Amino acid sequence: MYPPCPVESRFRRLRRAFARRWIWLAIFSVIALFLAGQRALWAIVMPDSGSIVGWGANAEGQFGDGQTKGRAVPASIQRTSVAFSSKTIKLLAVGPSHSVAVADDNTIYSWGSNTEGQLGTGDLDNRILPAAVNDLNSVLVGKVIVEVTAALNYTMVRTQDNLLFGWGTNAYGQLGPGYSSTRSTVPVATLMGAMAGKTLTRVVCGGGHTLALTSEGNVFGWGYSGYGEAAANYNATNPTPTLIAGVGVASTKPVKDIAAGYYHSVALLQDGTVYVWGYNNSGQFGTGPYQPSYTYVPQAVNTTGVLAGKTVNAISSGMYHVLALTADGQLY
Repeated sequence: MYPPCPVESRFRRLRRAFARRWIWLAIFSVIALFLAGQRALWAIVMPDSGSIVGWGANAEGQFGDGQTKGRAVPASIQRTSVAFSSKTIKLLAVGPSHSVAVADDNTIYSWGSNTEGQLGTGDLDNRILPAAVNDLNSVLVGKVIVEVTAALNYTMVRTQDNLLFGWGTNAYGQLGPGYSSTRSTVPVATLMGAMAGKTLTRVVCGGGHTLALTSEGNVFGWGYSGYGEAAANYNATNPTPTLIAGVGVASTKPVKDIAAGYYHSVALLQDGTVYVWGYNNSGQFGTGPYQPSYTYVPQAVNTTGVLAGKTVNAISSGMYHVLALTADGQLY
């Protein structure tokens, strides 16, 4: 059994990469969510004003405006929930069928599909209006949330004190150690293991795997690794954070950013080069002539073509593709 396809919102990283908001908004629309089956293209973004703008499909209520009607053009999303309408939103993430917002007081709201508890509301009920995440175990009390990321059926947050918390499916251990059940409908803490004491700068979700980046430039992975995307093995379940070999300090290839696709992982090195590992079913390795393959050994993206002489400043990954933004403002 393979994990479901995720696509996560990376608007915060892209936003930092562009000085003018019309550029990052346009780019975001290009990288919007390509979903499977009946689930059509949709996206949500947050301009500087803190408002929420969405377009595309809304079958699961992922706009959070109390209805399931889609939009053909970007439009402001009215906050019809009284509790949510008074909040100033600082962070936003979207999965293929649910959305998560973090207010400046660090309360978390979610809406859309909740088939595996990815809304964190303590149940499996879908929501077409924002609902507060139920911190039943008080694991988030007093925490300052600095990052939120959403996959198809789970959600992860990173806090200012370098801890991780998640909720939703845990079928492959993607929530991390410390929680053995196949799902959690409320936030649970990720036991840090080898990451304990490290300063974390990023957390991203893939199809069924999670990656974290440390300030020193190392990458840790856990969860589904059937194609080597999360660990140095091809095991379906890897609940313990594992240091990714082939990139990082020990390999003299310190990493400054990470991204995750369905079955692959991506690392942007501090020198501007890009490495990919996991499943290469659609050429997402970028290594040259396409040939389906998979490996847990990070592969360098080919820079003899259009990337020759370019320095990559930012990366993003969809289901089976990778995008790179270079220092001269070009997107590949």
